[in-house]
Amino acid sequence: MTDSTSPPARTHSRTVLFLIFLIPCVIILAVGGYWTFLRMELRGRLASLQDKGIPTSVQELNAYHTIPEGKPNTTEAWQKAILATRMAWASPAANSLPIFGTSTSPIPPPGEEWSQLDESRQFLLHHPEKLKAIEDAINPPGYVRFPTDYHAGFETVLDEIQSIRKAARLLELDAYVQAHDGNHQKALQDLRGIFLASEVLRYEPLIISQLVRYGLLIQGGRVLELILPSSNWKDEELKSLRDLIASFDYQSGLQRVLDGELALTLDHMDRTYPEPLRLVYKLAVLDRDVIVREHLEKPWPNYHEMAKRSADRVQSRWVYRLTRAAILFFTSTDSIEFWMDAKTGVIARQRSMIALIDAQRFRLREGRLPASLEELDAAFPLENSENADFRTDPYDGKPLKLIANDNGIIIYSIGEDGADDAGQVQGEKPKDIGYTLPR
Repeated sequence: MTDSTSPPARTHSRTVLFLIFLIPCVIILAVGGYWTFLRMELRGRLASLQDKGIPTSVQELNAYHTIPEGKPNTTEAWQKAILATRMAWASPAANSLPIFGTSTSPIPPPGEEWSQLDESRQFLLHHPEKLKAIEDAINPPGYVRFPTDYHAGFETVLDEIQSIRKAARLLELDAYVQAHDGNHQKALQDLRGIFLASEVLRYEPLIISQLVRYGLLIQGGRVLELILPSSNWKDEELKSLRDLIASFDYQSGLQRVLDGELALTLDHMDRTYPEPLRLVYKLAVLDRDVIVREHLEKPWPNYHEMAKRSADRVQSRWVYRLTRAAILFFTSTDSIEFWMDAKTGVIARQRSMIALIDAQRFRLREGRLPASLEELDAAFPLENSENADFRTDPYDGKPLKLIANDNGIIIYSIGEDGADDAGQVQGEKPKDIGYTLPR
């Protein structure tokens, strides 16, 4: 019997079989080659960050988080203050107090009746050693590096950071009591203590720590606004307080946050995803990091537009379209924009506070409040180029707003929405950011 299959048919079958074998091999080689390229890219980019001193792992973050050489380390004093604060907080009498406890009753300005004044005073009189421990941690000023181990990644516990906020609340309560009792110098000491408590966190590398730092500045602004009008602080004392607030650098704090959060995010990738996805996701995180660092120095009004253009450019990479890396990228970018918004908001408060203190100094000098920001500038010109921006609204790059009315003045920034809402700085959801100073 002869073979019925013709030579051309046999050749065609062999070609098909060869292609069936070849095409998967080519795909496997291409994919393998591309992943090898991505691994080399990732390795090179991580090495570049390490050369710049930026941590890329939790091990490196532990070594990175230090207080710079030559800066005072007050960690031990703050550990004692935190222990004292926790003991005061554990007291049954603390529960019903405002600020330090759970009472939400508003505290009136000095000179007006305060229903919980005696209760608050008695509590503080029973815990003088607790306040003394906090004062010892604040003076002389310094910085902290608690024994935090970042090997837990995003689960790292920051109990000491939260306890500093509680210590500042004890100072706030004492400031209100002292102001109501007419002890203006002690109230000023407490107020300075709140601001200094904010600054001890300057070198913390995580966003939650910097947000606590921002919150302490906002807390100090709240106390300042309430007790400033009735205070008898002299011009030199007001200037010293103003200079203290002006010395706080929130830009460098955001730089450290980017470094610390990058290390934790890369560690999270290692813990969570298998190798192929981990590789792509890490590159997505690094792409986001590049964009943020490119625009970190840009004015707030331009930041979002620039970040979006850069994000569109990154999204064009086909590997993002085939994986969830695009989702990760934009989620991370949104969180960075939240940090930028928080930083810009605290800078707006910082500048409004500086102008508020200068307005009180103007009143001491002239016997009245300034009628405009120009009048305030003429009386207290900015001394040098380093603080030339202190009268500028960080949200639009224009001068801060000052409104004078029959009740006093309002000094404010237009806030995140970019709209001037005529100085709406009071209430639960103020549209502008700033402070009032009554006549």
